[in-house]
Amino acid sequence: MELIWQKKSAWSVAQDAQTKQQQLLASARPLQELPFRLRLHYRCDDPRCRGHEQNITDWEVGALYFKLRHAGRDIRTAAEETRDAFERFFGDDYDTWLFVGTLGPAKPTFVVTGLFYPKADRQTRLFN
Repeated sequence: MELIWQKKSAWSVAQDAQTKQQQLLASARPLQELPFRLRLHYRCDDPRCRGHEQNITDWEVGALYFKLRHAGRDIRTAAEETRDAFERFFGDDYDTWLFVGTLGPAKPTFVVTGLFYPKADRQTRLFN
């Protein structure tokens, strides 16, 4: 398992127009685009598996990235620190679960929409 960040292209004209639509709440800030994609690469238990790669679209990724940028990190450093922060959830200290969804019926591409990462419960005794 590894987390990969890759630079992504700018929003299309249509996507940019959607961010400028009138807001339901007048005080809402315009959406900001992340300059990278965070992707999860892993192998499943199937011996024939050549690997899977899914985008992580969890809002926490963007929130952490923009918090780091606001704190003065440059684009690359903020992206790397965001990746590093999320990598810890896939270590032995956490029992991480992924919430996955598709982008639509015509394109069955699965993305990670959220993570649930409780601390791993290490049972040290058979009986209390």
